[in-house]
Amino acid sequence: MVESIYHHGGIYLSLAISNKTLVVSVYHRMWITKTARLHPIVVYFYHRGNHKGGNSTMAYTTNDVSYHLRENRSYYIAKSNEIIQRARYDLSTTEIKVLSYVFSLIKQTDTEDKEYIFPIQTYCKIAGIDYRNTGNYDYIKKTLKALRDKSFWLLKEDGSETTIGWLRKVTINRGSGNIRVKLDEDVCKYLQGLKGNYYQYAFIHILPMTTSQSIILYELLKSYSYNHNRVDIEIDDLRKKLNCENKYPQFRDFKKRIDLYVKEINLYSDLEVSYEKIIKTGRKVTGITFYIKEKTNKERLTAWLNAEDRLDNKSQVEGQINLFDYDEEL
Repeated sequence: MVESIYHHGGIYLSLAISNKTLVVSVYHRMWITKTARLHPIVVYFYHRGNHKGGNSTMAYTTNDVSYHLRENRSYYIAKSNEIIQRARYDLSTTEIKVLSYVFSLIKQTDTEDKEYIFPIQTYCKIAGIDYRNTGNYDYIKKTLKALRDKSFWLLKEDGSETTIGWLRKVTINRGSGNIRVKLDEDVCKYLQGLKGNYYQYAFIHILPMTTSQSIILYELLKSYSYNHNRVDIEIDDLRKKLNCENKYPQFRDFKKRIDLYVKEINLYSDLEVSYEKIIKTGRKVTGITFYIKEKTNKERLTAWLNAEDRLDNKSQVEGQINLFDYDEEL
């Protein structure tokens, strides 16, 4: 299913396409939902103003660029819980997002020999990146090459660790904006044919995030969110998971980073997260308790709009984003 979300005043409109059927859901302050199933060839949606005011009028059709942009951003990424809870990897913000786009193309019926097409221009538009900047274009090619050469550690049930690669092959045709990608066969079982103990989320939830740690923490908490409303994590384990073992030695500095990660999760994702310190010995902080809540429909729609604002540069940034800016730690 793909979904586009719109808002005006107290009304939230969700348009979703499932099995060639348009599902229109309207949410308002009284929490009454009315769903209509239609079968149009072309869908028009007129919208005066936006959730921050204004007088714009827009029309979207199934052939409209804006429609397809939102469709791609709403693709779901599914992963085995094991790959986030037991894996330890060090990827840049751009590497995670590029890899996540490939993951969003996966169908659960795919096999490990499936080849995925990565259209650079389309990806740039989805991610709010200036595709006309040749530096960004070349950077994505280099990013996929780097991912082909990287692996990560996965902790197995018997206590041993094994290395697993991300990509098996990356093929670029000279002069073409499309890159062909094959996943490493060992990673496929954590992404394809999932039947239990997995989590999924819409690609748009991580696209606006500015640090890899925000994304990693979001995925970690998301993997627990269906069975837990709280997760206790020791400080040393959290540092390892977020690749901060040699950074921010003072907890007050590390806390500032956690505050940033949690702020981005709450602003853009489908989770509402808070935390408190665990103090066991004297005044030393030994762990953190994260409290996780799945957002209501209204809250999810607001987060979706926050993400689109960031990606479409309507409020928070001037000019389109350059990839080089993402990989700088704030």
